[in-house]
Amino acid sequence: MKALKELEIDCVCPICPSYNECAKDKDENVFCITGKSNGCIKLELGCMCPTCPLAQKYQIGMVYNFYCHRGSEKEQR
Repeated sequence: MKALKELEIDCVCPICPSYNECAKDKDENVFCITGKSNGCIKLELGCMCPTCPLAQKYQIGMVYNFYCHRGSEKEQR
């Protein structure tokens, strides 16, 4: 998925407080598009979705967030 890899450039998931080693090991990110973590992220320790350049570019993350735990923008709507 070349397009997804290109979106990772602006993704802040890897520096978010909720992100953990399990998600890092499984190379999970861009949760706003891909949906929630595949079992790695179980705690909401903070959310950077509203400040994410990727989310701002697509105008998402202001109402719905914690994509890693709750699901993508589309799933939460």
